[in-house]
Amino acid sequence: MIDPNLTRRAARVVLLTPEREVLLMHIAFPFRAAPIWVAPGGGLERDETWEEAAARELHEETGQRRTIGRLVFEQRFALPGGAQPRTQHERFFLVETARFEPVARTLEGNERAWFRGFGWWPLARLSSAPDVFSGAALAAAIERALV
Repeated sequence: MIDPNLTRRAARVVLLTPEREVLLMHIAFPFRAAPIWVAPGGGLERDETWEEAAARELHEETGQRRTIGRLVFEQRFALPGGAQPRTQHERFFLVETARFEPVARTLEGNERAWFRGFGWWPLARLSSAPDVFSGAALAAAIERALV
């Protein structure tokens, strides 16, 4: 059984264009040897739903306000560091959108220090890119959602 006190919940948004491109953020986490690309998103605040967190994080990290779509992917993984082992539980929500120029409006603290930029990635490239976190599993989940 997973101890909820040792689990961080995070909502992420898969922004997908009609050209099948996905917006990713380039982040240099201090516990990784090299920066990695991740979908916009972050931790849930107290009493916040997954969808509310996804909408808030989307606005904070890209400047966009969008209706949050359906759940397309979910994962759990061990978080590095700390005295006690912790887990991150992430849910990814699909938002279909035209391509836009993202603006990191309100990154805070570590987010601001770790953020390196944005990139629109072809969906077909996610599964073979070693620097995209969970790229193959995420790409497969998006493909299933589009059927």
